Amino acid sequence: MLNLLSNYVSTPVTLTGAVDNKDTPMNDPIPAPSLELHLKVRGAFVTKGTSLKRWCEENGLKDPNVRDCLIGRWNGPKGKALRARVVKAAGVAA
Repeated sequence: MLNLLSNYVSTPVTLTGAVDNKDTPMNDPIPAPSLELHLKVRGAFVTKGTSLKRWCEENGLKDPNVRDCLIGRWNGPKGKALRARVVKAAGVAA
């Protein structure tokens, strides 16, 4: 039985700093997720002459995932790093 389980156990991963090099370091303040934050980010992109959906497409992201990280449905380390990245790109104050 242990041999079967050992095939499914992976090596633990420790996150230090950002999830990837494009993201904001984890020690920067990340705004709290909310529907209001989602609306602010969308509005900020519109004032720049683009949209959140277009930004997602240009950055290889799925817009439902970005929405989930902004409203708090996806709030783990990767979601927080993505939220910081989107907020920074939109120019919304934390």
